[in-house]
Amino acid sequence: MKNYYSMLQDAIQKNPLSLTEISNQLRNLGFSIDKAYLSRLKNSKIPPASEEINIALSKILSIDLDEFLWASYYEIAPNSLREILKEYKLIDQSVNASMEAVLITLNSLDNFPEEISRFLEEKGFTLKNLSSFLTQFKTKLSVFEKMEVYIALTAKIDINVSLDDDLFEVTVNPLNKVDTVKSIEAFIKSELNREYYQKDVNLSIFCEYKIPIFEKVHGDIFIEEDLITSVSYPEKEEKVAFWVKSYDQGGKELGINKNDLILVDCSKEPLEMDPVLVSINNEPAMVRQIQRINDNLILRPFNNKMKLEVLPSNKVNIIGKIIEVEKRRPI
Repeated sequence: MKNYYSMLQDAIQKNPLSLTEISNQLRNLGFSIDKAYLSRLKNSKIPPASEEINIALSKILSIDLDEFLWASYYEIAPNSLREILKEYKLIDQSVNASMEAVLITLNSLDNFPEEISRFLEEKGFTLKNLSSFLTQFKTKLSVFEKMEVYIALTAKIDINVSLDDDLFEVTVNPLNKVDTVKSIEAFIKSELNREYYQKDVNLSIFCEYKIPIFEKVHGDIFIEEDLITSVSYPEKEEKVAFWVKSYDQGGKELGINKNDLILVDCSKEPLEMDPVLVSINNEPAMVRQIQRINDNLILRPFNNKMKLEVLPSNKVNIIGKIIEVEKRRPI
């Protein structure tokens, strides 16, 4: 995000109007602004202008109003608030991009539930033209209103939006090889470790515990073809765990690169901010950090080059906590 003063300087430089002509237009709009004030403002010698003046400047100089106001708020905010504003902005951008990707794929505005359509119409939305709707969606609603509309739409049509770096990809029913799908937990307990789970706990015998290694997993299930092998461990505290290759670069800041093996513990509920393995609508699982907001989840990659995602909780499967990393297969 460009800072306030850079946005203003660029806009003034590209605009054919002089500072005197800009100040005259501001006066015509009822603001007592002179050339000297504008000069100090664009050279960051004084704090950002008031919201009313910034709105007027955005019209005169053709600056994106939303971005300009955000930049002005951020400039005057105390340090403790700046991080919150930055997160809020990222969420807003993510919801905007998600909604655009879904609607462009559907090429229709007919999939909103009736109560959401009424809400949008009361807000003055046009539900006939896709381009007009997207412009209104980005500018007329608060972040929380946007999230509610997006959740209502995606809950109804069962569509998934995935993100790889800066590219949104929309898919429907991504997992279709149902004939080869198995439950991870059932496979670990009933096939790999049948003797371990059936043995008499009072017998003091050595029994190895096997942990599978997967190419990838989809939520709490896997496709049989993605099972690589298994590795044996001495008997220890019982836990349902597995190794799987990291699917993307979402764990980069933790030292986890794509195709590194990660050990995932499914036995305990992970805490917010823990590194976890998550799957969106049964897509291949990825390393993310989670944060809950009402009925939504923010999925934040451990990689500042990748964008976060905001999704309804019922679209996300939190598989388990990441407890170990191997740069090569532990076999």
